Amino acid sequence: MSNIKFFRGSIFIFIVFVLNKFSYVLTVPALTKNLTQSQYGAWIQVWVTVGLLIPLTSFCLGTAAVRYLAGERNKVEAGKIFMSMFIILFVSMVSILLLLIIFAPFLSYLIFSSISFISLVYLTITWLGFKTTFAFFSSILQAYEEFKKYGLLLLLDGISLVIFVYIIIPTTRQIEFLLYALIIFGGLLSLISFIWAKKYIVFTSPSWSRIKDIVFYSLPLIPNAALSWIISSSDRYFITHMLSLAENGVYSVTYTISSIIYLLFVPLGVVLFPVICSYWNQDNENNKNEIKKYIENTIYYLLLIAIPIIGGVFGLWPSVVSLFSSTQYVTSRFLFLVISLGIMFNGINLINGYVLQLGKKTSTIMVISATGALLNLGLNFILIPKYGLMGAGIATFISYLLMVIASMTTAREIISYSMEWKKLLACLSISAVMGFGLWLCQPRLFLGSAIGVAFYVVLMMVFGIIDKKEINLVKKFVSSVSR
Repeated sequence: MSNIKFFRGSIFIFIVFVLNKFSYVLTVPALTKNLTQSQYGAWIQVWVTVGLLIPLTSFCLGTAAVRYLAGERNKVEAGKIFMSMFIILFVSMVSILLLLIIFAPFLSYLIFSSISFISLVYLTITWLGFKTTFAFFSSILQAYEEFKKYGLLLLLDGISLVIFVYIIIPTTRQIEFLLYALIIFGGLLSLISFIWAKKYIVFTSPSWSRIKDIVFYSLPLIPNAALSWIISSSDRYFITHMLSLAENGVYSVTYTISSIIYLLFVPLGVVLFPVICSYWNQDNENNKNEIKKYIENTIYYLLLIAIPIIGGVFGLWPSVVSLFSSTQYVTSRFLFLVISLGIMFNGINLINGYVLQLGKKTSTIMVISATGALLNLGLNFILIPKYGLMGAGIATFISYLLMVIASMTTAREIISYSMEWKKLLACLSISAVMGFGLWLCQPRLFLGSAIGVAFYVVLMMVFGIIDKKEINLVKKFVSSVSR
């Protein structure tokens, strides 16, 4: 894949991810205005439950599909891999869904604190099934670098939610009818993604040796969703019980704004992972150099963007918070700094995770995540009573820092990539000067943003960090888009 195609794919997926995030936000007014608090709470429980259970019902086969199918042009061999995965998916999904159906009364009480929501549980289980199949079939499109089709399906998934919410909820004021629509459309998306993915495979008998290999690859990835949740969200429970609900609300706003940094890494990872898997699966020694370049450039350019964003938001912190909420949610800008730097480390950790998956070191990923989760729990317990919200921020920072050190060390054993430390240090210094300068001057948000961008770009060019290579890359990208 050329650099321009890689860049264009990354930008497209980034836009899709942003629109999908925005689409969920758009549903909040219609839901909160037309549902009771109990109904809205039930919807949130449905949403969270489906999100938590998909890694379990899918057996994390979406990731495995990219790892094993990327670059595979032999349709018969691809068919063997696909059928091997489909058997695992069928057994995993059907077994778990049946268990959920059997224990529906218990789940109703567990999720909704009442056994009167059994019908809602059944609808949730059905929607979970279609979300699982859609996630699996669409990942095959990702594996074969069909980013336009993959992004279009994700976009349709997000847009359909907004449309259904604004049509069904004001009319019926019942989330059951919303789920009926989501189930039908989820089935349609699964069918479309399957039809599009089918062109790359020929149906054949599965490979039993492949099944064993895929199971051992995917199994350690399943706990990762829960472990990641512990690191990113468990501090809210400590804050609520050790401080107050009000403090939890204030902290959550800061954490949400800080999490924008991670949004830079995830979409690019969607494009990066199938590309490096394609090179790796060709089993050519020269391809390791290509993978190395992709890893180095991805981390380097992401940091060139992420670091100044952190510096700019740090300098304009009260204005940025006011853009998203009221001034009562303004916390220390240093709390934002430690959280956002920690989340940036987690972004690098995500890239290192892709390298570890090339070597099928998924158990290593699980160990790193589990260690980070346990460390985060311990630090929150110790630091929050002493340092309040800053204690939670420091716990996040330290946990992600140690995780990225561990993941980088182990990833380099597979692909020995390097970092542009001198240039990144210069980037950090320029961003720090920019951030503290904006803090001292306190310009308005948009004026300050323009000044910060100009200051950063000019100094980066003066010191030769942004040179002809980067300028030509941007020119080629702009010309390719304008064609």
